[in-house]
Amino acid sequence: MLISFLTVTVTGFLRWIFKPSMAEGILADLLQAGCRLFGILHRWSGLIFVILAFYHIYHHWSFLVEMSEKLRKEYAERGISPEKME
Repeated sequence: MLISFLTVTVTGFLRWIFKPSMAEGILADLLQAGCRLFGILHRWSGLIFVILAFYHIYHHWSFLVEMSEKLRKEYAERGISPEKME
């Protein structure tokens, strides 16, 4: 998950910084090919990141529910209601 996040971040930054319109001739062609490659990497790593994020939430769902109930019980014991917290 960390690798896909870092790949999305780095390729997005590189696509934002290096634009093929910044150069002329062969350099523009190389930048354009690089941008296409970064675009492909960016899209696929983004898709992988989203899938892994949903899997992570699914995998830890019981923990999230358990901790939510525990916090709710602690707040009820202290007499704190969610309305008072806003």
